[in-house]
Amino acid sequence: METLKLSLEFFNLEQQKLFQSFPNAIILNTLDREGITISKDEFLANMMFTEQMDRDGFRTYNELRSRIKHRLGDIDDFLSFNNESVQVRIIGNDLMQTGLTERIGVSLGLCVVNKIHGLTAADWKKIPTVPGRNGHPTFDFEISIASTGTSFIQTENKGSAIACNSLKTGSVRAHYNSIQGKKDYVRKEETKRNIPKHQNFYYGTIGVLDNNKNSIGK
Repeated sequence: METLKLSLEFFNLEQQKLFQSFPNAIILNTLDREGITISKDEFLANMMFTEQMDRDGFRTYNELRSRIKHRLGDIDDFLSFNNESVQVRIIGNDLMQTGLTERIGVSLGLCVVNKIHGLTAADWKKIPTVPGRNGHPTFDFEISIASTGTSFIQTENKGSAIACNSLKTGSVRAHYNSIQGKKDYVRKEETKRNIPKHQNFYYGTIGVLDNNKNSIGK
């Protein structure tokens, strides 16, 4: 099975300090230090979650994975797999117009959170967007934690394709600010409802690829 290496880091020192209060801080710190390895199949399958909908063939991980074969031509046009990782062939707005940066962000984010929580072939569920201009901010996806049945994980996933993925460019920082705003809102709502801190887990991820054939996806 072909595998892909990814590097992982906290966005900044402030976030690193905040995550130390998480009950799984040891795992987070280890992944930040050592990176992660995922299967190429998982990466491709999780890209399909942007198409998830409530109809046959589009609901579960396995249903979405079965549709990869219909998308491989498009994926090969825009992605390359070198140096045991993944890169983009095109950067900037041209790639954004294809919708692939969203797919990249969703897939890398779900792969990372799967690794953190030991999830396999996870059936993430897209969180419906609240309609109306005054709708509440929502994250992208959620999944119940099977070990408790009462807690859940939510993720907000962003993606960028830039010239050098070791830099925090304006687009990457804009993603961070967007995630932070949603996370602040959700935590305030939990406080109002007296939900214990860290009963639920909220992750914001920014997947960043560049077009250097030797780079490691971040």
